[in-house]
Formats: sequence, structure tokens, C-alpha cells
Amino acid sequence: MASLNVPSSSFDTNPKPGPPVSVNHAKCVIEVGGPGKTVDVVVPLVTSGRIYFIYDNNLEFFLTRGAYGPSIVQPSITNRSDRNYNKDWTFSEFSFNDREVYANISFVDFVSLPIAMSLKPHGQQPSHVRGFPKDGLQRLRDGLVAQKKIDRVDWDKLVVLDSTDNANHRILRVLSPGNAMDLFKAEGFLQNYFDEYAGACWGKYKNQQLIIDTQKREWGVVYGSLAGNELVFKKPSGEQIGAFRVPRTYDIFGADQGVFKAVPGPHKHLMLNIGARLDAALNRSTLHSNANQPDHDGLIETYYKHKICNHYAHWVHALTKDKKGYAFAYDDVKNGIKDQSGFLAHSNPEWLMFNVGGGEIATMATITTSAIMKRSVDLGQDLKEMPEPPPYVQNMLPRNYDLVSNHQMLHTEFTRSEPVGSEKHEFPQLLNETVLPAQSHTSRFSLPISLQDFIGKYLFWLQEYIFANLAVGSLLSNYLLIY
Repeated sequence: MASLNVPSSSFDTNPKPGPPVSVNHAKCVIEVGGPGKTVDVVVPLVTSGRIYFIYDNNLEFFLTRGAYGPSIVQPSITNRSDRNYNKDWTFSEFSFNDREVYANISFVDFVSLPIAMSLKPHGQQPSHVRGFPKDGLQRLRDGLVAQKKIDRVDWDKLVVLDSTDNANHRILRVLSPGNAMDLFKAEGFLQNYFDEYAGACWGKYKNQQLIIDTQKREWGVVYGSLAGNELVFKKPSGEQIGAFRVPRTYDIFGADQGVFKAVPGPHKHLMLNIGARLDAALNRSTLHSNANQPDHDGLIETYYKHKICNHYAHWVHALTKDKKGYAFAYDDVKNGIKDQSGFLAHSNPEWLMFNVGGGEIATMATITTSAIMKRSVDLGQDLKEMPEPPPYVQNMLPRNYDLVSNHQMLHTEFTRSEPVGSEKHEFPQLLNETVLPAQSHTSRFSLPISLQDFIGKYLFWLQEYIFANLAVGSLLSNYLLIY
């Protein structure tokens, strides 16, 4: 039995400081059923969300008030005391704005339940991302064990077994290297893995220029060369853009850490763009061999050939049915038409289907793209206090909130279908779901003053992490229509 989870408005959306507040997950679950069953879901506009799938169980979410306002506490894969830790769950990234629908099968954090996607535009045949086969977890585990024998690195530590089923040694999930580093931090797992390779790559460009195509008209091509221990980038005019120190292993696996972290300044977004291409080349182990980044389509066969590379991504791409899937944060970096990340996007979608199970006949959930929004229950009834969860909850996500021009930010900042690596953490923070696709990019929606006073504090929650479970639920209303 499979389920999808949707955060509804079944809790106080303005929690007081103190222990996290539990979400009434009875109102967050959409039961899909067994093999061959289908559920259609109509969703509103949503950005930077997730669609969570869980097998034969429910996911638990919590709310808390942090230093920057309310936050949602999502399921953790690195906190062994989290109630969701020993459950079978996974997610897909999902956005539906008034320009396009976008989704990808995300392996950036871990691999678990096999899911696949199909997207059908109006008047066209559907496109597919096929994902892992039914036995994909076992194959991935076998690949990592084999890799350990080759390079004597403990890649098998990425494999997490179900601690409630010790007799059968059931594989629960396979972690990405960055998350495994967090889980085994005390042991120093993979701590210096990339250091020698990254240092050699930086040294290569002491007497040779590194050419990076930003794939943006306003930035064009930039040039990097080693000065001291930094890779300094300049525009063709000679104007200096910024510099990168040699990244550490955690920077490379984490993508938004250390040297790749966003730094305020006039070239902030350009540096994020360059960093995305450097990080992709390091994970794929091509920065030492190709001074023109990103690698063009003809070089895809050279990915992961060096002994030092992201072997988690290596085996993910080797074992997925069509060699696609987000295996690290900038796996969408490309220079051509051959996508590695396994995203689907279209400006005129008819439906988006998720297939769970890895086989030809599996549990399915279809999302019909529509901006229809309805309430399931009365607002007053739907907002009520929930009991406090146990004190173990740790992975909280404090956010800054900005209610200004949120609809316009959706268009100017969130463009995941471009042939450019996703500049992490640069997504818009809020979504005005009351703006329908027919309206222009510069239109602004305004509620009557009396209504603003009543629900204004609840609109505070319409931001990217609130759409945590099916990524289409809202904390203002339960907009999902099941039919």
C-alpha cells in the first residue's frame, strides 16, 4: 500500500516559541492503493516543492518557530531518532507556476523507493524518466560494494539497513555521500576524499586558462587561472569577478558549502553560476582533463572515469533505466541536449504522472495541472492545536520571509528548466497562489482589507518548504481534489 502525503491546514500556522507542534497527518495523506491503482490530484500553483511517497505508513511533520519565523520540520535521513528514519519513503521535486510545470526524480539526498515520471503536453506524446528498476536498491548496494573492493573506500557505508528488520538485512535506502558524511561525521567518513584531486585540478590551471561558458547571454564566457592558492576568474575585458579556494570534499558533495556558498557582492549570481560548473566537473571528474567547461555531449562517456569521483552518482547513472536522475545538486549542468538530471518540464502540460514501484505495473499518481483551489473543511475547524512531539526533532529550517512581489519573483528567479545548473538556495521564498496563469507577470493580487486582516498571518506560510509532502498542499487550505 502506497501513500502520498500533503501538509494540510490542520495545525496552528503561527506557532508560539517552544517545542515543535505536530501536524495532523491524518489530513495529510492521500492513499494511492496497491499495484495498478491510480489517483488523480488537481493542484494549485506551487514552487520549489516536493512530492513525498511513502510505503505502507505515514510521514510525520512538525512546525516550530525559529529565529526568522515559522518553520516546517521535515523527515530526516540523518537523524536516527527521527520517527521517519525507519520508514520507506522518497520524494520528487516539483514546481508548477504560471509558465511551466517542472519535476525531477531527485537522488541528491538518497535513493529509496523506485519512482518514474511521465509528462504529457497538450497535443503531444508524453516524455518519460524511467528511474530505477524494482531491484534498484540491491543493485546500487552491490555496485558500491564492488567499488569498495576497487578503491578501498568504504562506499558501502552509504547503504542504510532497516534497524527494525535485522534478521533480513533489508536495505532501507542508499545515502548520497554528503549525507553519509553527516551521519558518520564522528568517524571522519570521506573527510579528505576529494582533497588531492581538487588540488591537482587547481594546479593544472597555473599555466593554462580554464574556460567556463556561463550559458547566460549577459555573462558569456569567463576565464580562470591560478593565482596563489585561488582560482581567479575574469571577464574577457580583464575585470576580475572573484576567486575560489581549493574546495574541500564536503564542499564538493554539498555544493552550497564552503567555497561554493553564496557570497554577497556585485557578482554573487555569476559566482554561483561558475561554482555550479566547477562543482559538476569535480563530481564527474572531468575538471582535470577538460579546460572547457561544461563538458559537451560528446564527453559524457568520460564522466566518472577517474578513480576519484562521486561514485554514488557514477552508480546511480549506471543503474537507472535511462541513465538519468539528479545524483548531485548540479547534475543538470550540461552543454548540449543530453540531460543527465532526469527532469521533465513543459509550458503547456496536460498531465504529469508518477509511477511508484519500478515495474511495468505499479502504483501511480497523476497530477492534473490546474490552478483550481478549494477548501476541504471550514477554516476555523481546520486550524487547531496539535500535541507536542518528542524533543528529538532537530532538522529545522528557519527561513526569511518576504511578502513583496512574490509572484514576480517566481518569474525572475525560478527557471529550473534552463540548461544551467540550479543556483542552489536562490529560489523565490514565497508563492502567491491566488494569482492564476492567465494574469501577466507584473500583475499583483490584492485581497480586501478585512480578509487580509483575517488570513494575513496564514499567508505567511506560503513559502517553498511549506509544500513539503506532496509539494502541492497548502497550509492555508487543503487544495487537493481527489477524484
